[in-house]
Amino acid sequence: MSIKIVAVLACLYVSSATSIRRQLTSGICDKICDDEVHEAGFCGTDGVFYRHHCEFEQAACKAHIDGDRLAVSNLGPCVDDATPCDKVLEAQCASPNHQGSSPFAGAPGAHIPTDFLKDAICASNHVTYPTICFFRYAQCMQSINSPTADPITLVSSGQCTRDLTNATLVNCTQYLQTSANPGLAVEVDPNVVPRFTCPRLYKPVCSQDDRTFPNECELCRFELLIHAITVDKPTLTALPGPCQMDNIFG
Repeated sequence: MSIKIVAVLACLYVSSATSIRRQLTSGICDKICDDEVHEAGFCGTDGVFYRHHCEFEQAACKAHIDGDRLAVSNLGPCVDDATPCDKVLEAQCASPNHQGSSPFAGAPGAHIPTDFLKDAICASNHVTYPTICFFRYAQCMQSINSPTADPITLVSSGQCTRDLTNATLVNCTQYLQTSANPGLAVEVDPNVVPRFTCPRLYKPVCSQDDRTFPNECELCRFELLIHAITVDKPTLTALPGPCQMDNIFG
């Protein structure tokens, strides 16, 4: 995807949000749009094709007043479950933190914002796609790259649920060390400033929020850093092996 298209999508989000806030402040969502303005149309997450930015701003403003959220689904005509693959592959899927035709699946910890989950789709491959555009793109790419594989089908609307059957309880105390006694594991003490010296071991684990870590120690280090665990409450739940890309856009 070209830099120009990325810039267009980024501008749509930023300028739309600014304009919508301005309209809400004035209490007016119905502004006059110039039909002579020629822009590349795009599809909203409501499945409506908007000819230009102004129309979208009006609809997004009204949706906000109704307690809903409207965002850009993709550039060009709307993608749905009946859109032919040649058209799907031409579409530029968009989400609040990713723009592009191809879903981004490389970075662990890529998450769908909570207020965007209403448009998400849980598929049979246990992947959560942020919009129908990303879901259809995955279907089409699989039909090209793996035509004999089981087809990706829709399971439900919303985010996929996690199967914690094989989850294990990790006690991070075993990885805690003190700067005064490097290399020695310490007893749980809330007054101790902890640090980790994790081994260079690849034994991946998946956190409850779908982040893949190379080993338990690295997971413990991160969870302590974000205060998800503390020195006096050092246990957490993890799944063995890498995450299955439950959240698949960046």
